[in-house]
Amino acid sequence: MSERWAFLHQKGGTGKSTLAIASAQAMAARGRAVLILDVDYQGTASAWGERFSEAFNATVEGGVEVRSLVNADVAENLRRFAVVFDIIIVDAPPTLSALSDDILRSVDRVLVPTRPSWPDVWALATVAGLVVPATLSARVDVVFNQYQNEDLGALRNEIMEMGLNVLPDAVPRLGDFAELFHSGFAGPQAIAVVDRALTLP
Repeated sequence: MSERWAFLHQKGGTGKSTLAIASAQAMAARGRAVLILDVDYQGTASAWGERFSEAFNATVEGGVEVRSLVNADVAENLRRFAVVFDIIIVDAPPTLSALSDDILRSVDRVLVPTRPSWPDVWALATVAGLVVPATLSARVDVVFNQYQNEDLGALRNEIMEMGLNVLPDAVPRLGDFAELFHSGFAGPQAIAVVDRALTLP
């Protein structure tokens, strides 16, 4: 049975798709077969898959496959692919809807990337509204992304007051992440940072 992850936030520009792809690469490099279900209408993960997944898969023991499933039944597809892949990552759209609720209830872990700014933190209130009152089996973690030495103390406290957990390590803004969309491969610094910050399996 595969592990099922989701990268979810209602706000665009938080680096959700970038972290999803980099995480998939890090786990595939350890021999895991990883599927990204791209249900984001922006299609960033699907575009990466079309251009680069074949070249990436030739370099690792595991591999990354990407499927575009906008408007598809996420829970059904998670069940369908569970016996084929070690890890399934859902790249959710930058909106909250009934689909978001379905995703939350269908995965084992949810990562909510947020930039270290007040508007981004305020936007988490809606995510907290979905997560906190509900009985979820999924572990939900907020991770600061695109970090540039900002003071995170007050931001972290605000998020925790919403009832959300915040991971201790932030993901810094690195040029290595941009390499994903230039060469298809996240640089070694990006892989190491994602591995540590997100505690990948």
